[in-house]
Amino acid sequence: MDTITNDIAARIGDLNPFKNRRLNDEDWGEEIDNDTVAGGGHSVRRITTDLRVSNALRSFIAEQKILSKKDAGVDSDEPTRPLLEFVSKPHIHVPPELTDRSYPLPEYFISSSHNTYLMAHQLYGTSCATAYESALRTGARCVEIDVWDNSDDRDEPKVTHGYTLVSNIPFRLVCETIRDSVDKEAAEAESTPGYHAAPVLLSLENHCDAYGQMRLVNIMQDVWGDRLLNKAVRYLGHEEQAGSGDHVRLGDLGAKIAVIVEYHFQGEPSSSDSSSSDSEDEEEEKAARQEYKKKKETEEPSIIIPELAELGVYAQSVKPIDNSWYETGTLANGPHHHLINVSESGLAAHLPDKAAEISRHNAHHLMRVFPKGTRISSTNLKPVPYWGIGAQICALNLQNFGTSNQLNEALFSGTDGYVLKPAALRAGGSGKLNTGRTRQLKLHVAGATDIPLHGDSEADGIKPYLTCSLYHPDDLKNNPPKRKTSPYKQHRLGFLHRGENPPPTDPVWDETLEWEYEDNELVFLRMLIKSDDSWTKNPMFAVAAVRLLYVVPGWSFIRMLDLKGHETKCSLLVKFETWPSHINPRRSPSTSIINSHLTKSQSMAKSIFITGCSSGGIGSALAREFHSRGHHVMASGRTASEIDPVLSPLGITTLVLDVTSSESIDSAARRVKSETGGALDMLVNNAGVIHVMPFAGEPLAEVRRLFDVNVFAIWGITQAFLPLLLEAKGMVVNIGSINAGLCPPLFGAYNASKAAVEALSRTMRRELAPIGVRVVTVKTGSVRSALFDYAEGITIPDKSIYSPLREWVARRGYLKGARFVELDEYARDVVGDLLREDVKSVIWRGGLVFLAWVMSWFGWETMMDWQFIKGYGLDKLQYTKEKSS
Repeated sequence: MDTITNDIAARIGDLNPFKNRRLNDEDWGEEIDNDTVAGGGHSVRRITTDLRVSNALRSFIAEQKILSKKDAGVDSDEPTRPLLEFVSKPHIHVPPELTDRSYPLPEYFISSSHNTYLMAHQLYGTSCATAYESALRTGARCVEIDVWDNSDDRDEPKVTHGYTLVSNIPFRLVCETIRDSVDKEAAEAESTPGYHAAPVLLSLENHCDAYGQMRLVNIMQDVWGDRLLNKAVRYLGHEEQAGSGDHVRLGDLGAKIAVIVEYHFQGEPSSSDSSSSDSEDEEEEKAARQEYKKKKETEEPSIIIPELAELGVYAQSVKPIDNSWYETGTLANGPHHHLINVSESGLAAHLPDKAAEISRHNAHHLMRVFPKGTRISSTNLKPVPYWGIGAQICALNLQNFGTSNQLNEALFSGTDGYVLKPAALRAGGSGKLNTGRTRQLKLHVAGATDIPLHGDSEADGIKPYLTCSLYHPDDLKNNPPKRKTSPYKQHRLGFLHRGENPPPTDPVWDETLEWEYEDNELVFLRMLIKSDDSWTKNPMFAVAAVRLLYVVPGWSFIRMLDLKGHETKCSLLVKFETWPSHINPRRSPSTSIINSHLTKSQSMAKSIFITGCSSGGIGSALAREFHSRGHHVMASGRTASEIDPVLSPLGITTLVLDVTSSESIDSAARRVKSETGGALDMLVNNAGVIHVMPFAGEPLAEVRRLFDVNVFAIWGITQAFLPLLLEAKGMVVNIGSINAGLCPPLFGAYNASKAAVEALSRTMRRELAPIGVRVVTVKTGSVRSALFDYAEGITIPDKSIYSPLREWVARRGYLKGARFVELDEYARDVVGDLLREDVKSVIWRGGLVFLAWVMSWFGWETMMDWQFIKGYGLDKLQYTKEKSS
């Protein structure tokens, strides 16, 4: 090792990690330090500074009627309470379902670090144990250790970047640092409501012989104790106990440390990245890189001893020797729980041609993508295209806070380092994220306050501007479309600011930036404040990035970070608006130029939100029918797994909505507001449940559950969505049932809930019509749907008066003789009715609706009493004291 080091020393002694001419200046951040709070998603947890709002922006806020002049504090030196509340309002909202830990581990993105031990350069930087503390503190959940035998002390392996001048540190010290961080997080979880410590994945790159590997096992067991995951999760009732689970669920890992262990195929090629140096690398750096590559290619992979292999409980890292892993969906001769470990250039060679196949593989198995070997200056791969094919672990160099780290911060912002992947990239998904539609993004940039200066910059000498880049998974060449404001110069907008110009550190731009892009859940916007300097590079001062899916529509302040990932006092006031390109944003007249190319049919497309879109149900059928007619459909379900998987591949927007949760309803309303640009044409309240049980034996808790879903949910959802419906002069559609009038036996709770829906609908219709919102009730008859599948398992108790009916109920005898309308036919009829200009207030569709209508019209409901009693066998019941319910 010493000889190799001396050989390389002369070649790299004069290297400068900042000289690479190929790197885009805007992509390069500054070296992180102990004050860095961002990069892994945790910056919002480390806020310590109150933001100031300049006089210029207070006046702007009042002129835009965001707040009144008084509330904005235009004539006050002190911030008002409404202004403070406005400033502190979050600009993003992460849907809670994306942090639900109940899904298999491969269905999550994982905030990840590459060569975590390194500070700065890959060939002559410094190894430091505190780098692990920094990575975990800022949000990383997967860290890497390169471990080697230590010739000075065989019992204490070392961590370093082999065949380089990088210094080394003891493996034990790294383990102790990780342990201390895990313990600190556990203590924080106990004292912080809503915070739960998350598992740490350790990517172990082994270069030790058998003795050294045994020492690794011993040290990890000694230092981490029961924090170390050393066996599969196999408790009573768990899926894995019976061997039916494909992978462990994230929640089952708790806050364990889980090791990713290498698995080597026989005859496996060198792990050196095969890509050559970039043509514009500095000559010295290129030579050093080639020398490093040459030495690394001579290294033989170490055979992993069984004791170490056993610690790779849920992740065995492989570098595949063929394409079977995505061509057939099964890795030939691979280990259990394989993880594909591949360089960015190795993976990019398969894209975009094999993107869908790789995505489907990644729905069930882990993938780790690491920077190509030519990135010796600790630059980074661009993660968005790899996230777009479901790669869970995009391992980033965290040595500087560059563009990739900023995007990583955006994806994991406010989370525990694990984010649920879009449905298309999870089990049962199509593997394709694009919906086939385009969207518009409009960013109204008001201005900034307290731009942080550094270096030789002086406040009077800067001309700040905002440059914004849109990052999309399809952009494999890293050419994000960019928009920027004009440089701010004093005197330009002086009339807004009580007769004086704001200083250059408090600019007001009042400009609008616009994009059109392919609809996709993994689109990001990066916002960078620079100065338009003459005769020199334009310096960068502050930055922020957001995932558009998280953005809260409307005006908000964004806290800006500096290029080291430090918190600053700088804020940016912007307004986000997004909407599908085929929908004319009626409340946005300034966008008429963008939409002038729309056809009449496109401009008439409606935005429609439907609840209860599970497989085989009415909601899913309505969603597909509306979508087939060219409308923008948003379909929801109680959990991601309950939403009909056929919807997303069609281009239908899907989102999770638990109709009994106020938080979930509010989250869905924010999402729909973002999707539609603030106006919703139609809300279809379809979610519902059914229960079959005689009145006398119906548990009251079950009655409450039915009313929570079937009735109270309509109340809460319609109230939350009413502002969007008012904006569009829209329509509320409540899916009712003929059971409300016919009232067949054994359906007491369901019948009562649907009768309540009809009464509520009539009331809503009379109250909302004067303010421009129509309310329609769909009286649904018998439809061949999956509704009664949810009635499975219902059993009448032995001692019940109605026990003679138990077998009849179990085989669904109550459905015998009913005329069922096919689901698609029902959906076609209902959608056709709802899209008519003269839509009726009450629509009758489904089997038996004519009978129900006649009974209702003539008031003959009681004529059905004896037919129901005899038809259901109720005439044979006998009361005894033993059977009293």
